[in-house]
Amino acid sequence: MSAMLSFIGISHFFIPSNLAAMVPPFIPFPITIVYLTGVVELLFAIMLLFEKTYKS
Repeated sequence: MSAMLSFIGISHFFIPSNLAAMVPPFIPFPITIVYLTGVVELLFAIMLLFEKTYKS
């Protein structure tokens, strides 16, 4: 799961225009939203590497 989130999070910074096309038109600043969600996905990927941040 961590590897998948890392890959997808990194892709937000390499192909932001493709991902911004998926943001609904009523949401402002689609490129900013793409970058923010990329950061969040990378943070979740890092958190999954540590035992205290998930329940087993």
